[in-house]
Amino acid sequence: MWDHVRALLITVHLLAVVLSALPAPVGMRAQDLEDPSFRESLAPIHGALQAAGYGGSEDDLARQLFEAGEALLETRRTVLRPFDLYYRHLGTRQSWRMFGTVNDKPARVEVFLDHGDGTWAPLYIAREPEHAWRAHQLDQERFRAFMNDYSWRRDKRSWDHFTAWLARQAARDFPEASRLQALVRYRPIPRPAKLRELGERPSGKAFWTVEHDLEEVRRELGGAGSAAP
Repeated sequence: MWDHVRALLITVHLLAVVLSALPAPVGMRAQDLEDPSFRESLAPIHGALQAAGYGGSEDDLARQLFEAGEALLETRRTVLRPFDLYYRHLGTRQSWRMFGTVNDKPARVEVFLDHGDGTWAPLYIAREPEHAWRAHQLDQERFRAFMNDYSWRRDKRSWDHFTAWLARQAARDFPEASRLQALVRYRPIPRPAKLRELGERPSGKAFWTVEHDLEEVRRELGGAGSAAP
């Protein structure tokens, strides 16, 4: 009997987690329909549908997709409602809806240091082993999770706090350095033919560029010059 009960509980748990983890456009907003990256992704879909006989404009398609997304979310809320108590009291809510949205213009964090000669030397560039300062921290999954938000230009306040933290670490790790610069740079994913032509992924525009005077940071830290643990 207990084997049957255990099997039932495992089945319920798997069902609850899988249903919650299915891709869904949670967090979509009407203003996102005008986002340039969304429009760029939508254009080839609209072209393919037109070739198949679709008569609506790109704006029509965007609106219809948004309405379909809203209907999907309402259905999802109805399906998950019986599991609400289970999620709430047992902590089994699954918030990672894999691949709900694909960012085809991702960006990465880049950090540079001025060692006092007026030039910027790369210090940390995400996922580049040649520039891996504090990678044991910055490449850790929780850091990568909130840095991913920067790729979408989300949470500028967090970015300001994050770069101030970077400046404090650099001020301790590099006592001779004078300035730190941090930015987020687009790394677009070209189509295969274009990528073969270029030979490597291109670098795009930078945004949220910020500089910190490390001498000022050290003064605020009380003159600390030794490396942080």
